[in-house]
Amino acid sequence: MKNSHLFLISIVVIAIISCKKTYTCDCETNTVISFMGSVDSVYSKSKIVPYSEKMTETQAKSACDHEAESIKTTEENAIKTYFPPGFGLSSNVSTTCDLK
Repeated sequence: MKNSHLFLISIVVIAIISCKKTYTCDCETNTVISFMGSVDSVYSKSKIVPYSEKMTETQAKSACDHEAESIKTTEENAIKTYFPPGFGLSSNVSTTCDLK
């Protein structure tokens, strides 16, 4: 009886461990900068973020979503640094990240 319980526990542990694997977050950022309402510049950047530790798909998705917000905020802050308010410039930054 004890051997069968130990066997079942071993199977469950192996199944749980095998659900974790390494993922990569593939991000694309598009930035549109307008001057006085006319589109002047469109920039696109790609960033691939490999995760070295094994995690579940839910954990990796959460990390990838956080990466998208971080990239977007960094880009918006860079634009504000180079083009302070009052120059008639406006920008729109969008970042999408997908799990691979």
